[in-house]
Amino acid sequence: MPVTRKLAAVVIADVVGYSRLMEHDEAGTHTRLREIREKLIDPKIAEHGGRTVNTSGDGMLLDFPSATSALRCAVEIQREMGLRNLHVAPDERIEFRFGINLGDIIIEGDDIIGDGVNVAARLEALAEPGGISVSSAVREQVHEDLGVEFIDSGEQHVKNISKPIRVFRVVLSRGPAAKASVAVPIPAKALGHNNGRRIAMVGCVVVALAIICIGAWQWMARLGPSGSAAVAGPPPKSIMVLPFSAPAGDATLETLADTLSTDMTRALANSIRDAKIAPASVAAAYKGKPIDARVVGHEVNVRYLLEGEVRATGDDIGVTVRLTDTMLAKELASELQSVARSRLTQDRDHLVYRLASATRLMFENAEDRRLASEPLSATDAGGLVQRADATFAAGRDLASARVARKLYGEAIGRDPTLVAAWVGRAETLNFEHWHDLAAGRNEEVLLEQDRDTHRAIMLDARDAQAWNARADALSNQWRYDAAFEANDRARALDPTWFWLLIERGLLFIATGRSAEALAVSEARNAMAGSPASGFPLLPCDAHIQLGHYAEAIAQCGRALAVNNDYWVYLDLTAAYAQTGDMIQAEAAKAELMRRAPDFTIARLEAKQFSNHPVWVEAIRSKVIPGLRKAGVPE
Repeated sequence: MPVTRKLAAVVIADVVGYSRLMEHDEAGTHTRLREIREKLIDPKIAEHGGRTVNTSGDGMLLDFPSATSALRCAVEIQREMGLRNLHVAPDERIEFRFGINLGDIIIEGDDIIGDGVNVAARLEALAEPGGISVSSAVREQVHEDLGVEFIDSGEQHVKNISKPIRVFRVVLSRGPAAKASVAVPIPAKALGHNNGRRIAMVGCVVVALAIICIGAWQWMARLGPSGSAAVAGPPPKSIMVLPFSAPAGDATLETLADTLSTDMTRALANSIRDAKIAPASVAAAYKGKPIDARVVGHEVNVRYLLEGEVRATGDDIGVTVRLTDTMLAKELASELQSVARSRLTQDRDHLVYRLASATRLMFENAEDRRLASEPLSATDAGGLVQRADATFAAGRDLASARVARKLYGEAIGRDPTLVAAWVGRAETLNFEHWHDLAAGRNEEVLLEQDRDTHRAIMLDARDAQAWNARADALSNQWRYDAAFEANDRARALDPTWFWLLIERGLLFIATGRSAEALAVSEARNAMAGSPASGFPLLPCDAHIQLGHYAEAIAQCGRALAVNNDYWVYLDLTAAYAQTGDMIQAEAAKAELMRRAPDFTIARLEAKQFSNHPVWVEAIRSKVIPGLRKAGVPE
């Protein structure tokens, strides 16, 4: 039989966290979903000329005669769902992700298959809760004003699709229900009582968005960290990636150099969400020109420049990146990464990841030094976040975490849309959960962490740090499937942030899969190309869980060089005691009690850091007996 094909707009929709919702309230979730489909979704599909191809418990496959009708239907559904969810608790909300692609499909009876459907499925997976992702084909075909904005997310490599797909995120920025559908409920304390200031703030955001949409980078770059005008020199946390250089005559090196500037700009924009990154189109104007850092910094209004150089080094290709402070006209740091010329095609992405990871670290170190040399007296939202970051980093104890949390709260009061403030406050709550041993399992702290991370995601669902904080919050609530999903989202958004593999390993440990945690640790080191800069506390803890005490001692000893948290000494105390080395066990116990004076075995059990039976059994059979042998208080 001949194959029947047609061009169609394919829509795939999926319920976010369906398994969790069904586990929590199977009958209620089923009833609510059926009502939403009968009263909202099915009528909208019919209204816009669509067809329901098939449905599953948590998903739908639809096709439409045009990209515009498909997108209009999805937008109207998401706006209405936003209204419905305004007064629903975060854990009880039914939210959808939509992926829309325009492509060639094969008709098989009532079903449709083909690449057009597969791409729509990948787009749905890339959408945020309550959001819509579309392909470039859809973006090009939609000419009507649907009251939305399209944010270019760049080319994405997705599973089982050989070529990267260009993804656009649809922002429901305008329209009859737009504000309601994307509103984030903020506590009255955080907003304060100054309605006039809140109205003015909303007006400023609207103006800023309009200007961003017309590409006025120079205006945007001259804003301070919270949107206020910079008063002296370029704003902090601003950077431009200059075109990379390469020796003339080597086509491979020249091609690599030509693309690295754009690749690095995109990677940094995904990785450092609260920084201002000059577009690659602005940087392109400086290709082949002599660079005076002060002049370029003034012209583009950025604090830092990243210069790159591609060279042949024997059979390898070496790429050096250098970070320069335009105020001081001084090179601050550099990094060299190499790749075998014969493996450039296979390892190119990893090269970009390593360069971006190194650049982010250089950038963060430069900002830390800048903050240390300048008075932290700013009271705008961005300045308060920087003060909170510095306070928390300097202390890393409960007192500094609580002071920092207050500053993050003040920042939220001044700008409730500042994702970094919500993430920062959530991190202090996570720290308190792990370090306030006397409080037991504090459900109020965990609920506040859940709320803050949910708000951060709602404000910017493409922020990997927000998703990472969300994974911590979900893990602390023992919602491990959702925590793994959040970790997946974070790693997809920022593959240059190798720490996210460590976070995945910690999730494996919490769920009793320590062997997998060890494999993740090795994978992280291979991707980062730097085992020495890994996180040895992960294999340290994993080996303890597995009863490999000698290996745990070796890894925990390495961990002390980069982390002197009480948990390292907890592991060391147990491991030394289990091997019979009581002198070392006593020394490790003394350090444990010095760092956590409230620590007792009963309090460790009461914290219930994990409820997974394998983890609980490992703590009871391997860790606690060692602590008892060493004389840790009961």
